[in-house]
Amino acid sequence: AETIVISQSSTAGSLAIAGDAIFRFCPSDKIEGAAMAATISKNGFKGLVTVARDDAGNKGLQSSTGAAFTAKGGQTIAINPYATTLTDYTSVVASIKSQLNTLIAAYGADKSGVYLASFDEGIEIFKLAAADPVLSGVKWFGGDGVVLSTAFISNAVVAEFVIKTGFFAPSFGLPVSTEAKWKPIASLIRSKTGIEPDAFALAAYDALWTIAYTIEANNGSTDGFAKLKSLFVEQANAYSGIIGAGALDAAGDRADGTFDYFSIIKEGGSYVWKLVGKSGG
Repeated sequence: AETIVISQSSTAGSLAIAGDAIFRFCPSDKIEGAAMAATISKNGFKGLVTVARDDAGNKGLQSSTGAAFTAKGGQTIAINPYATTLTDYTSVVASIKSQLNTLIAAYGADKSGVYLASFDEGIEIFKLAAADPVLSGVKWFGGDGVVLSTAFISNAVVAEFVIKTGFFAPSFGLPVSTEAKWKPIASLIRSKTGIEPDAFALAAYDALWTIAYTIEANNGSTDGFAKLKSLFVEQANAYSGIIGAGALDAAGDRADGTFDYFSIIKEGGSYVWKLVGKSGG
């Protein structure tokens, strides 16, 4: 039987396929990349070296951020993604430095930066970069795969590098405009689980209601795959959920998104992740 798949947390750009039966209630990496590039560009940067772990999500972020930065008039130099099995990052860091020097020569260190789309292994890159005056003398930016990672705050060299380079990274965020809708639900979830739900978790609430409205619009039936798909899109686009309008783009993914930018600060002798800004609606 044919199945409609609805995800509240998948962001890989490779799944942005028009006409398929996969619908996503979170923004794809294309939206995140555009938001990050707009922020980097708005802060006066002209050159950006991009690097990523060799997986669908991080590679998607590397290409979408780089393309969006180029579209804003910047110069992007993409380094080949590094293998998921890599343990020695010396050559990766050497490549970053080599390309960064090209951009610094053209635009200056204050207008050149590095964008890294990684998971926790990013700390190994930061450890090496922290020992290099060129790499620790420019701004760094990241993808959503590192936000709130304990690995980054457990190592003093890494945390200090984040602070020195002004590094920040985005996470799919909760819009202020619909706070009255999502806050009571978030409070209920926290009281039952002890966990503070994020935007991905609350997107599941909106997805479930959209499923209910779709079945209701189909006279309480789950029959008729093509009709259900069409009704689902219709209901998603009509339903303004607790985390904002659930409008889907041509690929069936959330068409926009608010992003929370996180960085690390030192507070009372220990390092903590802190919300430092927002992007989008």
